[in-house]
Amino acid sequence: MLSGWELGKHITSIRYRRVLAEYYSQPPEVLFAHQDQQLTAATETPRLLVGHHDLRDAMTEVVRNAHRYLAVLGSRSRDTAYLETIETVLAQRPELVHYRVLFGPPHHQVLKDHLLRLLEIRDPQDRSLGVKTLHISIIAPPSPQRPSSALSSRWRR
Repeated sequence: MLSGWELGKHITSIRYRRVLAEYYSQPPEVLFAHQDQQLTAATETPRLLVGHHDLRDAMTEVVRNAHRYLAVLGSRSRDTAYLETIETVLAQRPELVHYRVLFGPPHHQVLKDHLLRLLEIRDPQDRSLGVKTLHISIIAPPSPQRPSSALSSRWRR
């Protein structure tokens, strides 16, 4: 773990910061300045997204900058430009592992067509790069629970 902290692979937790600060008789701001500086770098600073266009631009930027993994939850099911960006990036980077998780089946034809194009670009069974590079999952919405018979008879009164 110490090696990971030194190499910048892990961020030291508050608990360990206290322990190490006490051990070395140094304030955490001195011992962990290199980690904190990385956290506040300009590229890591959160930004406020206002409106649909800002959101789409930010999501498209994430897709364009993906190098190892691209995970998409839910769907921008009618946003053709965003979906086309995903297709283009996957075609350009065969090693990029793509996870697409839908909450319920797709409803819009644009998204259905996109999913079919993903299957044309990538074979989900292909492991020629050592791993599967396309994962598409649909999480079924929970079925509504019915009240027990005692409650249901009470509601009918």
